[in-house]
Amino acid sequence: MRVQKELSFRKAMAVNKVVVFKRGFTYPICPRCQVTLEREYVHYCDRCGQCLCWSGFSKAEIVKKF
Repeated sequence: MRVQKELSFRKAMAVNKVVVFKRGFTYPICPRCQVTLEREYVHYCDRCGQCLCWSGFSKAEIVKKF
């Protein structure tokens, strides 16, 4: 069980949320750790190591943050 949990980050998760800040800057959100990503279309989250899938990114939920 522990091995499955440790290796689960290797299975790609869809990026499905985007934060929009007041000045119009947008940042995708990691589906695992819920932290904003500095760049779009990277293969892995730079904080938690989650493998990312960008196939449905154009339909991502917009989360406004001011």
